[in-house]
Amino acid sequence: MKTTSLARMALLLDPNCRLSTDFRTLIDRMLRRQNRIGAIFASAAVLSVGISGAIAQTPASRQLGPCEKITAACESAGFVQGEAAEGKGLWQDCVTPILQGQSRPSFAKPLPIIDPQVRAACLAAKSKPGNNREEPPAKEPPAKQTPADLPRLTYTASAPATFMVQQDLRRYKFEWGPSDGPFGAIPLGNGQYRFFGTGWGGKLCPPAARRVGVRPFTGTLDRVTGGDGCFVVLGKGDGPAGWLFNADYAGGGDLIRLAGHGRHGWLMSFRGEYHWKNPADPRGLCGATGSGPFGGGVPCYYSTLGLAFRADGEGKFSVVGESVQLSDPLSASKGGPNNRNIGYGSLIVADEHGRHLPNPPPDPRNAYIYVFFVSSGKDLPGFCAIGAQCPGVARAHYEDVVSAVFSGNPHAVARLFRKYYTSSPDPWSQPATGDSPDLSVGGGTFTPLYNANGSDRVIYDGAFDVYIMPVFVKQPVSGLSIRITKDLIHWSDPIGPPITDGTRAISYVTLLGETGDPKIAGEEPRLYFRSTEAGKSSWDASAFRVVKLRLSRN
Repeated sequence: MKTTSLARMALLLDPNCRLSTDFRTLIDRMLRRQNRIGAIFASAAVLSVGISGAIAQTPASRQLGPCEKITAACESAGFVQGEAAEGKGLWQDCVTPILQGQSRPSFAKPLPIIDPQVRAACLAAKSKPGNNREEPPAKEPPAKQTPADLPRLTYTASAPATFMVQQDLRRYKFEWGPSDGPFGAIPLGNGQYRFFGTGWGGKLCPPAARRVGVRPFTGTLDRVTGGDGCFVVLGKGDGPAGWLFNADYAGGGDLIRLAGHGRHGWLMSFRGEYHWKNPADPRGLCGATGSGPFGGGVPCYYSTLGLAFRADGEGKFSVVGESVQLSDPLSASKGGPNNRNIGYGSLIVADEHGRHLPNPPPDPRNAYIYVFFVSSGKDLPGFCAIGAQCPGVARAHYEDVVSAVFSGNPHAVARLFRKYYTSSPDPWSQPATGDSPDLSVGGGTFTPLYNANGSDRVIYDGAFDVYIMPVFVKQPVSGLSIRITKDLIHWSDPIGPPITDGTRAISYVTLLGETGDPKIAGEEPRLYFRSTEAGKSSWDASAFRVVKLRLSRN
């Protein structure tokens, strides 16, 4: 490169000696076009000349901060944003392991050597509000959200109406369900949707047909009108060979669009389970006490969350890997009388501050995919430690999710998400899984979003610029309410009157928007729940109900 060209490039530096966007883009192109080692020396020479020219023109230059130094060292070592699937992602495979002191397998790409004082200074800087990203924010981050900052909203709910009943569904070859759990939806146009939820194929299906799995059914947001109980789009044991997280059950699942690398389709969060026999029960079941839809007991399970993808035009979903795991490993529960729950998972696309983004996001580099879950555990506070299903959240860079999902590498998927945990200097540092196919290593711990029973269903309400989450509330009979937030972290107390269905028991909650995008609500989002006749547990005693919610200012 000629000296005159270098002089021109020096002028691309701003008065504070910070690289402009054009300059960074030019350097990125150089790095891609040349051999990596040669490119590093070339870019170093350009930076040296450019910065020297800038220093001659400005009274002072800004030195790199400690986090920027770590990021630069990772980039020089060959780690690249968006290449987590290949084990060389900038944040997932380099910056985060350095900051958290995480061990790396012997085959992993070596990390650069970082001065301990630089690492400590970065951790101290990141512990300040608004500094959770690995790079400094381009502008002052918004003030930390608190429930008091939220709009004062309430809602009215229509009377529960029937969405689907078992007697009708048997005409579509469903013997039980759907839906054993929440369900997701894909819009078909003209008010029609294809729903996906777990069910059992009926006796009318071929003898060799898979009996249990995620199955499609169709209809409007107000009533199911069709289905195919013999077609399984996702079932137990599907997915990466040797991984146990969905060995005995696969139940789905919330859906969002996913696009990148020239591909586009639907990403599903689903629930996986590993089962064992309870030696204290003659049938080997767990939870065989009380009444209601689960009063007869269920198979003993350790549950996790997984991700599956279906390209547009395809029928079945392909399991790409495990996404969120309990903090304790399988060995802490296997063989005992207690189930370990994690919900089914709900997906949201937002920025680093939890603010809503369209999907696909206009700038995937600054977008995240958040996944919500519910759990309890001895390592959690208050009611969450003694059985309340408290909500938590994890997140990953959108680009890293795209890269990992399309990589065919389940370990890349298992390393994607980081749980929200406020006791760490970086609250997004806890690994979401143990990245162990046999579940022998647990995931990181998490901070509950509130200390009470919640749900993992979240959608965005465009009419009031808030997210909404249905939650269970304590009533003489089963009841539901709504919590709201603007940043996905700080949730309000329940708002509005409790939603009930007479004396019937309520379980399995789904929330869908009515705007044509099931993840975005307008004026009348739909709330669905399984309603079971008091004291009974059979599917024939259950129905799925739907209510229309109308939010308003209080």
